[in-house]
Amino acid sequence: MNRRRDPQAAPENGAFLIGQALTDAVRHVLTGQGPRCAVAFWGKGFDGFLDRITGRKEYLRVVCDLSMGGCHPDALRSLGAPGNANIRYHDGLHSKVYLSKTGVVIGSANASDNGLGFQSGTAGLIEAATFHSAETATWKAASAWFEDLHGSAPEVDEPALDRAGRLFRPRRGPDGTTSSRPGSLLDMVLANPDQFEDVGFVLASTSSTNDERVAARKSARKAGVKKTIIDEAGDNDLFTGWDEADVLRWPTSFIELWMPRAKLHVWGRTLRGIDPAGGNVIAKKDLRSVRTLLPPDCPAFDDVARLDGETVGRLVKDGGVVYRNGRQLAAALEALV
Repeated sequence: MNRRRDPQAAPENGAFLIGQALTDAVRHVLTGQGPRCAVAFWGKGFDGFLDRITGRKEYLRVVCDLSMGGCHPDALRSLGAPGNANIRYHDGLHSKVYLSKTGVVIGSANASDNGLGFQSGTAGLIEAATFHSAETATWKAASAWFEDLHGSAPEVDEPALDRAGRLFRPRRGPDGTTSSRPGSLLDMVLANPDQFEDVGFVLASTSSTNDERVAARKSARKAGVKKTIIDEAGDNDLFTGWDEADVLRWPTSFIELWMPRAKLHVWGRTLRGIDPAGGNVIAKKDLRSVRTLLPPDCPAFDDVARLDGETVGRLVKDGGVVYRNGRQLAAALEALV
């Protein structure tokens, strides 16, 4: 027979919580009637944490965030989504509020192993929170706020889960490790950017006009780019309208992530000529050469286009951005949250 862990003793009202005391306080709150969580991010394994302490996860009501890439879709499925009207989302939610009729914990810890240590036994990050007893002014305010939030939030249905899967980016732990979704180039870069030391990344979302391309070819000739390079370049090989600083740091070999609308296109390219003053670059498609610079298990570009589009859309600024190597791209990915 399995034995569930005994309920935790209630913390003192107003107690400041860190480490195991914080995890125990969350455990205490979720043993109470009417468990509710307005918690941004959910990691795999939290359903097991609930089973060990209550066995009543069907009563849990949740509001999470899907827009920042912090909710694992499998975690939401384990809580009953889709088909469970209790599991809802609100884009932009960043709170971590655990609530029931026994009190409320308000702090920084997400419902993840990094936040609460429910799988490893020790939280991976340094978190802090406060506890407030039931019927206190803080508890009443939190309860009213949650009811309004949950009542207005849409249910996590199948399209929402699909979106969560496309946006999900694994969080880096304190030891620097992270996991990756199979097929995601951005997850692989985030997990180990040094694998991409010799290849850059160019993200773009706009197309040049015919007049811009004609002007770019003329400007490139004046800048001293060889006539054969200009003549051999197709229209799609021209990158126009970039800042001079971007052109000067353009990588010799790079992956182009082009997203003019909602669909991502991915190509490997090598540099052929630059016109810094004119803001123009000529680069030909050269997947074979670029592939020699990538790790052997780098995903197929078709999979990258399918999985990484929404994140690329969030990274593109003012029509385009250049990263000289994996470390620069990884830093930008870290800054998204």
